[in-house]
Amino acid sequence: MRTGIFALFMLALLLLVQPARAQFINPADMQKSDLTPAITVAMLYYKYSHQAPDFQAWALLSDDYKNAADYDKLAMQDSKAKELEQSFSLLAPDEMIVADFDGVLSDYSLQNEGYIVENFTNTMFIPFSYAGENYAVVPKGAVDKQWLSVKGMAAKSIDDLRKASKSGKNVTLTLSLASRYANQDEKVTIDGKDYRLLAAEIKSIAVFDPKGAVLWRQQPDAISPISKQQQELLNLYK
Repeated sequence: MRTGIFALFMLALLLLVQPARAQFINPADMQKSDLTPAITVAMLYYKYSHQAPDFQAWALLSDDYKNAADYDKLAMQDSKAKELEQSFSLLAPDEMIVADFDGVLSDYSLQNEGYIVENFTNTMFIPFSYAGENYAVVPKGAVDKQWLSVKGMAAKSIDDLRKASKSGKNVTLTLSLASRYANQDEKVTIDGKDYRLLAAEIKSIAVFDPKGAVLWRQQPDAISPISKQQQELLNLYK
């Protein structure tokens, strides 16, 4: 079993040469309530691995099964398993994943009007767990999307969230990621847990206020090349 950090780094390198597959999701359509459940991430992993999950076992985890009367449990298990199998068959392999990430932001740059996400690295991942299995969604080229261009009142709102965190630097970033492919060869161990790896590409980033209203959103694919000054600022954090 590979060392976790090394395996994540190698997967990030492989992502750089993978062809684009997913259709771009309009960031305006992304809502805070749209966070992707762990079961969907698990299904995507199996979809890319060209395998089928154990739907009967998964059915046992459903609330419908758990809440069914004893005499109805077998029928409910079978019904839920068929429902899960149908959902799996209809799932597009390039399904978008919407997930929160605990971003560490630099001080706001008044000159360049933006933040650097200090923990957007080649070894970053977003963890999910379902049915006793752990999944790591590994974003493609996160280091190239460290710069967040934020202007006006949005910068003030984000800075308020940042300073209100325990560290004075953390802000929840809601990422929309296009799933790409699964590393089905083996699991990797990270901090004592075994993970199945699912590669993805960041398509949009948003920050929401505590009530779920959007404060700011950005489409990394649509950003113009950063300026020389911004690149120099980024270099200070590498």
